Amino acid sequence: MSEPSLHLAVCIPTYRRPRLLGLLLDDLRRQTVSIDRLIIVDGDPSSADVAETLKQQPCAARELLYVPSNHANLPYQRFLGWKAASGAARLLYLDDDLRLLSAESVATLLRPLRADRGRVVGITTEFALPREDGDQDRGVRGGINRPTHGSCNGLRVWNGFRRFGSSHRIPAGGLSPAGHRRPPAVSNKPYGRVGCLRGGVMAYRMSAITRDCFSDALFAMGERGWGLGEDTLLSRRIGSRGVLLTAFQAGIVHPNGHAPVAYRRDAFGRGYATAFSRRLLNDHFRGFDPPQWPDRLALIKSYAINASLSWVRALRPADGKARAFAAGYTLGALRGTLQAPASRRLTPGIDWRADAESALARTRILIAASL
Repeated sequence: MSEPSLHLAVCIPTYRRPRLLGLLLDDLRRQTVSIDRLIIVDGDPSSADVAETLKQQPCAARELLYVPSNHANLPYQRFLGWKAASGAARLLYLDDDLRLLSAESVATLLRPLRADRGRVVGITTEFALPREDGDQDRGVRGGINRPTHGSCNGLRVWNGFRRFGSSHRIPAGGLSPAGHRRPPAVSNKPYGRVGCLRGGVMAYRMSAITRDCFSDALFAMGERGWGLGEDTLLSRRIGSRGVLLTAFQAGIVHPNGHAPVAYRRDAFGRGYATAFSRRLLNDHFRGFDPPQWPDRLALIKSYAINASLSWVRALRPADGKARAFAAGYTLGALRGTLQAPASRRLTPGIDWRADAESALARTRILIAASL
């Protein structure tokens, strides 16, 4: 039995994963929460696979929109989803390769957003990410997402930042100026306060989101395959307008075995993206306020420590991928030190506003209703 309508829009950006998308849609149909608008933003509309998947399955919502994105670019696709969600009171972003283990998963996630006071503006949940074989940047990845407790390299990097950097001063669930997340404290409570949201699952109060929460520079970084941490930037800006929480008991998982497609995966490109994206996170660490000089100092420390550790790892095993990652990270750190990411430099031929209007004009309403 579905709960009363929450004026909820669910946006799923997808890219060449019709089978996984179908599994998630099955899970959404079993939820107790009524979904008013389901928005599928397809990063590869030329294949028609996603559109065919939507035709073959019963819909999980009163209204189904198919948005053919003109850029295979996760932050941009999320922007299109927000535009298409106009009129909703709450917007839930889900990655296309997640699974919902319980019929109450969405209800549990959204419960704090149902309060009328509006103090809570965003909610995420904790889930394990798949281990990527061959990655040489696990320690640095631990900095972006969480400390990699199963990895000696991840612990060394995290402990190094706690000792020499600014991360030891951030509270549980917080974020350092260099983009290092500290996991929320283990608690018996259903929710805990955090400094940013996890990209795979982000639920927002629509009244807290405005156009300036989205960054053209981030769209450009995504277009170049360097857009790591886009969830951090978006949630930091929205979070400046209220409280961000994580749900500990939502029952949402990320099954192993599905390689990320939102950023470059070659060792050099991955290293470069990891470092250069940190500059963008540092620029927006304080939401809409400019960074302060201690924030810049924290970024420089982060670059120096991570670059050094990357080269130590590269030289010890004499691994070609490790060397390529270290070289990419070092160059990305150098560029991040000297130059801020900007759309006019990274994608000078793209007008993001015009392209968004063009994509939304081609939206197909597969099932019609009104919020």
